Parts: sequence; structure tokens; C-alpha cells
Amino acid sequence: AKAAFEKGEVKEAGIFIRKGVRLGRSMEWLQSNFGSLWSQWGAKQTSPEDSRAALMEARRFFERTLAIDPYFAQGHFGMGYVRLQEKRYREAAAAFGEAARTRTDWPEALYMQGLAYTFFGSPESAREPWERFLALEPGSPLAQGVKETLAGNQ
Repeated sequence: AKAAFEKGEVKEAGIFIRKGVRLGRSMEWLQSNFGSLWSQWGAKQTSPEDSRAALMEARRFFERTLAIDPYFAQGHFGMGYVRLQEKRYREAAAAFGEAARTRTDWPEALYMQGLAYTFFGSPESAREPWERFLALEPGSPLAQGVKETLAGNQ
């Protein structure tokens, strides 16, 4: 489904997703995957109108995901990604933080929460999630940049 969607074959992607429903995937998983596809599609659009429309669709799918299961970490992460693309950084940080709270072993959620805080202009708020990120992923390719940013914000 993802490959079809990335090629612009939205109808084909929908067929693959429907097959997933018949195969017994959970509804929150399917809603979240649809949201991810729409948010990736929106990020690739050159027209601001097309991008906004795709992000609106993504947001709707993530809202449905979280209505089904408010503890589904991928739904919170996806919502954070959409909010980040919309430049709603405070809301993005909150969504990534919720993803990290519901799935405590997810370093990417912590990294993205810190990133959203820095985009918001609150690097001091990024310290705690980024320190937790470093504790989980000290050798990550992103770790050196995080360490340098934290050292510069002391």
C-alpha cells in the first residue's frame, strides 16, 4: 500500500489496505497507516493547497486511530508528525511526548519531541526528552548532534 501511495496510485493503495482489513489487522493499525501515507504524501506536495489537504486527511486518520485506542503510540507519533509539518510545534511536542509516554522504549518519539521543542523556540524544554533519547540510543547517528545542541544550551 505504501509503495502504491508513494507512486500516486491512491486507489491501488486503498485496495491493499482493504485486503489488510480482511487479513485481520486491527483498525487502529490500519487508520494509523492511512494517516502515515497521507502525511508522507502531503510532505511531498509542491502546492500548498495539496499539502494542506493531504495533512488534513492524515490528521483525520490519526484522530480516528486515537479514538479507537488512545494508548496507540504510533497514532500519537503520527499526529506529532502532522503537527510538525503544519508548524504547530507545541502540539507536535505534546503528541510526541504522549507517544513516548505510551511506549517508553521508543527513542525516535523522544528525539522528535525535543526537535519540536527547539522549533517552537524552547530548547530548555528539549533537554529532558533528548537526555532520555541519549540514554536509549547513545550510539545513534543523531546522538552527536543532540549532545552538541544540549552542550550549547547550558
